Amino acid sequence: MVKSAVYGTPGRGDSKSVPGILFQGPDFFFCPQLPASDDWKNRLTIYKIYSLIGNMIRKYGRAEEILRDHGTRVTPQRVAILQAVGSARSHPDVDEVYRVVSRKYPNISRDTVYRTLSMMEEKKIIGSILFVGNAKRYDPKTARHHHLVCIRCRSIFDFDEKKFDHLAPPSSSVERFKVVRTTVHVEGICYACQGRSRAE
Repeated sequence: MVKSAVYGTPGRGDSKSVPGILFQGPDFFFCPQLPASDDWKNRLTIYKIYSLIGNMIRKYGRAEEILRDHGTRVTPQRVAILQAVGSARSHPDVDEVYRVVSRKYPNISRDTVYRTLSMMEEKKIIGSILFVGNAKRYDPKTARHHHLVCIRCRSIFDFDEKKFDHLAPPSSSVERFKVVRTTVHVEGICYACQGRSRAE
């Protein structure tokens, strides 16, 4: 378990220590074993964590840089869509991204947002998560990682675990099935929902 970690920009002297969270650019490690105390809620909430990620993308022009690095034409709308994915509280679906972007660009269509997200996914600028019976959710982190899924609010949190990276289904189970990727989804109740339960 990571008891404390650092986020900030290397070499800028702006690093800060936060228990259980490791920030590195727009990517981060989320430790599921959060301290169950009111003091934790006063210092930093799950939602503030995602806001920090979005602020880092906006502050350092990461969205424009990422698009250019992937050979994609940079437009204000594409930048806004990528920022909306990166700054969402949890992995957003197309409707959430559309609601955010349309506030700034009222004339943009949902179809344009959907096609742009699909293009970004195809170019591996962003990733996606698809659960049976639920809308596709978009992920700003494309490196191999795994997910914690809250069964109450459906929030999704990333985590890294090397021993999960090499899991593979039994060969007898996938004889007629082409495996594209293997990730681990851990279902449970997030810290925010636990807090609401305690308050009831």
